[in-house]
Amino acid sequence: MDRIKKIYKNLEDFFYANGFKEAIISGEKNYIKGNLYCVPICLEKIGFLIDYAHSLEEAQKNMHYDGAAVPLSESDEVIVAELKAEILEEMKEAGL
Repeated sequence: MDRIKKIYKNLEDFFYANGFKEAIISGEKNYIKGNLYCVPICLEKIGFLIDYAHSLEEAQKNMHYDGAAVPLSESDEVIVAELKAEILEEMKEAGL
């Protein structure tokens, strides 16, 4: 499994372990829990980040906002740890 796929898989496992469900909304895979919609993204020149929406309507209109990007120059462990911490903070803010 290549590096990018491994990071995506690690994030997917984290979402499932924290009670998220998966759905395709407007052509994108969203991980959903309550009113929190998360889309993990890897952009070559920026790094890994999570896009967030706080309603189905926002997700359907692709009105996600970007979380903090973690550069690909970081180790896989750092990328995953930073994204997990951010997701947990988003969950907390969403009351989940």
